[in-house]
Amino acid sequence: MTDPSIDPYAPAEVAHRVETVGVAKAKLGFLQTLMLGLLTCAFIALGGAFFTLVMAGNELGFRPSRLLGVSPAPSGSFLWWLAARNSSPATT
Repeated sequence: MTDPSIDPYAPAEVAHRVETVGVAKAKLGFLQTLMLGLLTCAFIALGGAFFTLVMAGNELGFRPSRLLGVSPAPSGSFLWWLAARNSSPATT
């Protein structure tokens, strides 16, 4: 059974889709671009605050504390992707 969420496109078709989305995002209005920038800054700041919170006063040791500190990075990337995807109708 194949996963329908995976796009099985040829490399040339992928390049064309990426170019189309890139051009559409380059033509976004000022307000949408500003909001994407602000959301990106907010997600980076939240990640930094969480890392600082985890690293302050823990007794886990170097590697476990670093691993725990960077654990929200994938969720922050997902939130940024979700915000970028919902701001432009060309990313469907």
